[in-house]
Amino acid sequence: MADDSRPLLVKRLGDRLFPVAPMDADALVKFPSGKPLKCKLTQNRSAPRLRLYWSMIGLIHENLDREISEEDLHNAIKVRLGFFTVVPFKSGVEKVPKSIAFDKMEEAEFARFLDAFKRLVREQIIPGIGTRAFENAALEMMGEEA
Repeated sequence: MADDSRPLLVKRLGDRLFPVAPMDADALVKFPSGKPLKCKLTQNRSAPRLRLYWSMIGLIHENLDREISEEDLHNAIKVRLGFFTVVPFKSGVEKVPKSIAFDKMEEAEFARFLDAFKRLVREQIIPGIGTRAFENAALEMMGEEA
C-alpha cells in the first residue's frame, strides 16, 4: 500500500491525469496497476495570490490611524467574514479565526475568501476604493507591475 501522507500532484491533459514531477510518478507506481484508485481532486494553492492578500493587509495596516498588528488585523477580518470556529464557554462563546494556511484551505475556498475580503475592503474598510486600484497598489508594494 502506498503512503498517503503527502499529496500526489497530477496535471490534467484532456481526460487523463499525469504526475507533475518524478517524485509524484514514484509515489504513483506504488499503487497496484490496473486497479481503481479513490482520488479527491483539488486545485493546488496559489502562492502569488496569498502574497497579494498579505500585501493588501499590509496596505490597510499602513493606513490605519491606530496601532494594531497585521496579524490582529488579519484575524479580525477573518472573524468579520465569518471565517471562524465558535468555542462555547459557560459565560458565552468565543470566535476563533480559522487558518488560511495552504494545508488548511483549498484554492477554491481561498479564492472565495479573497473575493469576500476585497468586497469588505471596498464596502467597509476603504469605502469607495475600486478593487482594481486596491490590487494595483498592493502589487506595487510587492514590487510587481500593476
